[in-house]
Amino acid sequence: MVEVKVGRTINLPVSLYAGDNVPRAVLRASSGLLGVTYVAFDGSWLQRDSLAWPSSSFTFAEPAGLAATEAGLLYVADAQRHRLYRVEASGVLSTFAGTEQQGHADGLPGRAMFSAPHGLVWVPNRGLYVADRDNHCLRLIKTGAGSEEVSTFVGSPGTSGSQDGKGRAALFDKPHGVAADTAGNLYVTDTNNKRVCRVTPDGTVTTISKVDQFEVPVGIAVEPDGSKVYVADRNTHCIHVLTRVP
Repeated sequence: MVEVKVGRTINLPVSLYAGDNVPRAVLRASSGLLGVTYVAFDGSWLQRDSLAWPSSSFTFAEPAGLAATEAGLLYVADAQRHRLYRVEASGVLSTFAGTEQQGHADGLPGRAMFSAPHGLVWVPNRGLYVADRDNHCLRLIKTGAGSEEVSTFVGSPGTSGSQDGKGRAALFDKPHGVAADTAGNLYVTDTNNKRVCRVTPDGTVTTISKVDQFEVPVGIAVEPDGSKVYVADRNTHCIHVLTRVP
């Protein structure tokens, strides 16, 4: 069972998958403000997305990230299908962004393309941030009535590397997890570079971890004030804590 607070983010740990990454997990997101609860086993509780699925049952291929909003919506990143899904409080599921075709394209959510999206975090008044892992960048999806749009926030799509900088001048190598503090700063596990980065609201990327401090950093969470960052290292089977982040 996984608890997700509004405005926070999780990345599903490997232990929630049986066998060779086949999802067999119970997922639960709970909003402390609204008391909204979502429960799914193989997705079979969800109502049908009539535009995408021919039957009333639904199974995620590889659910890799979750984010909840203050309005009680739940977003799910399906890395294998290169799509994002949105779940209403009533349990109605629909395709939110992505075409199920791997690639990179900004624009309207229904035409945008992703490559193995993983970590998600919702930032109020800004939108949904996506760690677009195999595109080596972070995407931003601004939401609102009639104004939803996908853009590349930081990183150079399709180009891997390890470089601080602003916007597309920054380089990542398979960013996996993303979290946010209350000031709107993002914290990213740059997995293949074995580092953690902070991204300010204007898109400036700075490395905040030591060189080779991790082996395979994946999941990440942060205190609301940014004073502590928690990093799940898959290969060492431990949680690292970064304190007094500059």
